[in-house]
Amino acid sequence: MRILYICSEYPPDRAGGIGVFTRQLACAMALRGHDVFVLGVSGSPRTVDDDGVRVTMISDRNFAGPHATYLARQWRLSRAARTIIVEHGIQIVEAPDYRGQAAFLNLPTPPRIPIVVRYHGTASVLARARRNRVSRLTAFLEQRGLAAATHRVAVSQFIADTTQRVHRGTPAVDEVLHNFTDSRIFFPTPATARDPNLLLFVGKIALVKGVKELFAALPRILLRFPALRLEMAAGDSTDGAGRTSLKEELLRELPTEFHPRVIFHGAVPHAGLPDLYRRAGACVFPSRMEAMALAPLEAMACGAAVVVSANSSMREEVDHGVTGLHADSADPEDLAAKVAMLVEDRGLAERLGTAAHRAVLEKFDLPVALSRNEQFYRGCIGT
Repeated sequence: MRILYICSEYPPDRAGGIGVFTRQLACAMALRGHDVFVLGVSGSPRTVDDDGVRVTMISDRNFAGPHATYLARQWRLSRAARTIIVEHGIQIVEAPDYRGQAAFLNLPTPPRIPIVVRYHGTASVLARARRNRVSRLTAFLEQRGLAAATHRVAVSQFIADTTQRVHRGTPAVDEVLHNFTDSRIFFPTPATARDPNLLLFVGKIALVKGVKELFAALPRILLRFPALRLEMAAGDSTDGAGRTSLKEELLRELPTEFHPRVIFHGAVPHAGLPDLYRRAGACVFPSRMEAMALAPLEAMACGAAVVVSANSSMREEVDHGVTGLHADSADPEDLAAKVAMLVEDRGLAERLGTAAHRAVLEKFDLPVALSRNEQFYRGCIGT
């Protein structure tokens, strides 16, 4: 197949969840013998070969005002996509739902190939979870992008249902294809000893990641286990009051006696995460909302015991009491109690970690995801 992925977060640009996902899928598809192209808008325009994937990032030029720049960016993206489709005989194009990157793909006339929009969570959906609003322009372009699709796929049933509630009138998705991890990178190693006193958080210091709830539960946890420490592989955000540092706000609210037991690593490169997961006695992911988080899957693949939020898509990743624990992250006592179960009962943590590793290999590993995505694409193309 000849596949075009549209992604303006392709590493090293931003390299958020959509970017990491797209690169993993694109490179794996290329390795399977498909002709794979990636197109995005970037402050660092370039044309490169990335492990067999032909990546083209066009210039992110500014115009008179943010709205004009936004509209022009999406229009130029669609024009560049049409050029690649014609020149390289693309058979299927995929774009994320976020910020309406497929908004103009079907203008002035629809291309004669399937347009797949993958639901990772629109800005409108994320804004609802954060209790704020997106601009009318963003909402309009996202609605247009969803409507432009000939086929729709979601990374979780949760985000499929949530998107239909927020973007009313959007058709149901054709299929749910869960996010995945790569067990060639994320795997347990007997040579790396787990530290029972290491509680690990990986993500971002952002409200949507549940860090306020985690820090509300933290004094209960640290008082009960005097040797325990929390390590955070996470970059800061301006989610604090008045658009200030959320990290600094969390520290101001945390009693000073606990400060030495919270270690901030900052944003850790993807290649540095496996060692952290392998050393962790337990990992905690108390997000308020996730379309389909990659970090819990990576931790599970490394054999780590996890506590995840009982809300959102994490219920589809973790089987409570079998491959990890669910917690009501809005309840500091419940979150602290679930973490305490893993710290106190090392046998339970080991059993859950072992079962989690097996579950990832069976359900969420890259080869499994590749087969399902290939089958879905072939169905869209009609081959």
